[in-house]
Amino acid sequence: MQVKLADKDVALLVMGYLQDRGWLSAMTAMEEESGFQMEDYGKELNFLRKLVLRGEWKNAEEFIRPLQSSVKEDYARVLFAVRKQQFLELLDDAESRPELPELVKVLKGLEELCSRSEFKELCFFLTLSDLREHGDYRSWTVSRGRYDTFQSMLKDLHPLYGSLPDPNSTRLHSGRRLQLLLERAVLHQASQVAGRNGEKLLDALAATGVTSIPLPVLHDVSPADFEADTM
Repeated sequence: MQVKLADKDVALLVMGYLQDRGWLSAMTAMEEESGFQMEDYGKELNFLRKLVLRGEWKNAEEFIRPLQSSVKEDYARVLFAVRKQQFLELLDDAESRPELPELVKVLKGLEELCSRSEFKELCFFLTLSDLREHGDYRSWTVSRGRYDTFQSMLKDLHPLYGSLPDPNSTRLHSGRRLQLLLERAVLHQASQVAGRNGEKLLDALAATGVTSIPLPVLHDVSPADFEADTM
């Protein structure tokens, strides 16, 4: 029997791994390049997600504007999420960071959209030379911030546009699943190496206390070995 993997399934497995590792700029770049998306939120939210991940803030605000007349509270929360990310990106732009008066003006526009504690936190960012000095933002990046922004927006938006993706379907493409598949493949190919080397190679590893098989050990696995495994 010959095994053939669909490009989409392979791409989703890799993107799931990137997502689990927090390599979100690589994940979003792969989404753009492949045309496949990790989760399906429906036509409207998929479009908004692309706007947010690309940082197209003007278009994102235009997309959510109709909510202003129907669900004002939800609209305020979603608009705050968008503008907060914009504000953080302005702070993080070392080359063209606006002067303090302009930043304060942007900050004032956020005040009526958030709670007092949220506004105080945003003000605190102005005192930092790098927003990663804030304990909750040590691993913050533009890509991670945009991804988290969309996830926070979903809490208010998904009841209006439809349900969230089935967790069982997204679990199939989780990073852990790819890791398990690769581990099993490596173990199987290691057995091919051991068979040709009379177990000497793996025995030598065990004698040194190695409990995992490094990929270079498999350097003498031939293309024929792989082809035989898929027939």
